[in-house]
Amino acid sequence: MQRLVPFCLTSQIVLAPIMLGSARPWAMAVLTILTGIGLLAAGWFGHAKLTRPIKQVGIAGALLSVWLAVQAAPIWPTLPAPFNTSHLALYPTAFLPMIGSVLWLVGVYAMAAGCAQMQGDKFTRIIAWAVIIATILQVALACLADIFSFESTYWFAKQAHLGDWTGSFANRNAFAGLMTIAAICALYLFCANVTATIGSRIDHAAGWIALVLIFTSALFASHSRSAVLTLAIALITFAIMLRPKADRLLPRIAYPILVVACVTTALIVIAMLIPDLGNRFAELARPDLIQRDDAWHTAIIAISHRPFSGFGPNAIALVMDHFATLGLNRKATWFSSHNLWLDAALIGIMSSIGWVASMPALILPFLSLLAVLEARPKLQSRAASQYRNDPRQSVRPDPVLRQSPAD
Repeated sequence: MQRLVPFCLTSQIVLAPIMLGSARPWAMAVLTILTGIGLLAAGWFGHAKLTRPIKQVGIAGALLSVWLAVQAAPIWPTLPAPFNTSHLALYPTAFLPMIGSVLWLVGVYAMAAGCAQMQGDKFTRIIAWAVIIATILQVALACLADIFSFESTYWFAKQAHLGDWTGSFANRNAFAGLMTIAAICALYLFCANVTATIGSRIDHAAGWIALVLIFTSALFASHSRSAVLTLAIALITFAIMLRPKADRLLPRIAYPILVVACVTTALIVIAMLIPDLGNRFAELARPDLIQRDDAWHTAIIAISHRPFSGFGPNAIALVMDHFATLGLNRKATWFSSHNLWLDAALIGIMSSIGWVASMPALILPFLSLLAVLEARPKLQSRAASQYRNDPRQSVRPDPVLRQSPAD
């Protein structure tokens, strides 16, 4: 029964991508049930302790719940156009659906923190393994769909991203985002043994590098430009943080420059070898296409009119049409500005909560790893005790202790 709590967490990491990224009410219900079972098991068996970070997250969840109620009240002033009303509720239906998301977020963090307390330094590996297993399933689904020419998410026929790898996601960017997270997790497991040389790691853990290559190839097959750039930034950051301290072959400033140059060169070569991906980047320079910068320009103009409260949810189509610039296609149905930050700003201060649980499949790994902070004090004290008890450590004895009673 002690394994029930970690199972409730890792099963969510595996199931969330399969259920369309869990960006659906029924999928969130499944995740919430698993979270509730895990919390009950942790409380029943007394494995988890209410530490200060868990209490702080609980208080934050309570404050956010109050804020949801305030957002649902029609007390916020608005401009005459495009709504033609004197007052507006930022999120009229905020409380009922979003309170569940807030409770789920707080519950997941508390459950993950409890797992970190129980598992200690093994917890990070457990999360990394769960992410990799979930990603392998997505790669298998995407590969199967590509082999048999299924234009489907395995839930419904795809209306967009035809010819792109999406697995059971409805969006290629979400699929590619999971590939990026899994690639970093595989690199972490490959580099977990810090005392081993690179050669010995390759001899004993080359499978992790193979998985990195597989996940990266699946990412490129999704043709997601944003994910390619995200992977590049993640690899550069990972390589810079992993730099050996004893490396004296390169100056301190030369190593980051070399890493950036290598990753940039690799991306250029890959874009040239994959025509579909290269064409997507080339389309950014075509003036005859409706570019995202037109949508961004329109969104910025709209945000400047209501920089604080925004226009509320489900209003982006109306707002984009009202403030459309000359380059924006008014015949298109704009449900987004194609920029998460601008979309959140259009919605306004409601976005401090409203976008948090929009894609649980991608949030779960980060939220779980954040709970590793719960286990950090234990790991530090354990490492210190091992250092003190290690007979191999040459510690100079106290001069007072060396004196005999006869002295």
